[in-house]
Amino acid sequence: MCYKNVVGASAGTVKSPVSMDAGATHVAFVDGNGNVANDWVSNGAWQGPSGLGGTSR
Repeated sequence: MCYKNVVGASAGTVKSPVSMDAGATHVAFVDGNGNVANDWVSNGAWQGPSGLGGTSR
């Protein structure tokens, strides 16, 4: 297979683990500072992000 426009992560790049619910209306992620946060949809618009508390390992 050949993939176009795929860019590999450079050395030192931190990837954020992301979790999304089945309806794609709630997303949990790790922000750039290592904090656990979330974003969600309400009334057709994204409402976050908002901190959930804690930091990633």
